[in-house]
Amino acid sequence: MSRRLLIVVSCCIALGPALPAFADGPPQGVTPDGAGIISPDGKLRYLTVPTASRTLLEEVNLRDGTLQTWRWLDGSLAIPAIAWHPTGLTHDGKTLVLATYPWRTGSATFLLLNTPYLTTERVVTLKGAWSFDAISPRARTLYLIQGLPGRYLVRAYDLRRGRLLTGAIADRREKGPMSGAPVTRATTTDGRWAYTLYLRGNGTGFIHALDTVGRTAVCIDLPWEAMDAWAWDAQLWVSRDGRTLHLRQRGTNGRHAVVDTRTWKLKVSSTL
Repeated sequence: MSRRLLIVVSCCIALGPALPAFADGPPQGVTPDGAGIISPDGKLRYLTVPTASRTLLEEVNLRDGTLQTWRWLDGSLAIPAIAWHPTGLTHDGKTLVLATYPWRTGSATFLLLNTPYLTTERVVTLKGAWSFDAISPRARTLYLIQGLPGRYLVRAYDLRRGRLLTGAIADRREKGPMSGAPVTRATTTDGRWAYTLYLRGNGTGFIHALDTVGRTAVCIDLPWEAMDAWAWDAQLWVSRDGRTLHLRQRGTNGRHAVVDTRTWKLKVSSTL
């Protein structure tokens, strides 16, 4: 099979449905299509192609569409997805994370690969139900969601020491567990902060701010009800200097929220 034909085939194979996910909630999912993930410099695309017992990982040169390199991996692995968007590449593009399918509860494996050569950097295998959440800019900390009976926790795995850290990563100001389906995510230009908009089952929402370097989290409650009517099409972005986080409802006169990321104070333009 030619290199170009192999690329076409891989782009047409779906990796299975991405499951809804929750902050301290159920598994985040994997990429639902064959588009894969693009490197930060926009030069390469990484794709996973499942077979019966193995996974083909491809690295495609986006300039001319050629297959730059590839590697066969044992087992079923895929590129993680948060809020329906592929993730798993560090900010510098030097480390790619692949994960086993998160709804398999017996154990989970996370494979860290050096790019662009696709050599194995580390293999993390944990018993129980785990899914990918984030990775720090220099691949020092891997953030995972652990599923436990009746509750879910965000946990940190120290990649330099090769061990799971005790305790959960949570906003200590919150009295109870947070839960909700992830809608969209935005990250700072340096890759340190990951902001995720979540919808609760009652239609309200909040923004989960994860400091992937400081290993802390903050939750910002939003004032609106019935957000499920419009949040799935909302825009979330961070200013270039990282000092403000913006959430905007699409359309004329849509709701708009601005978070000061230094004080976590929230300002809204509409409370409709």
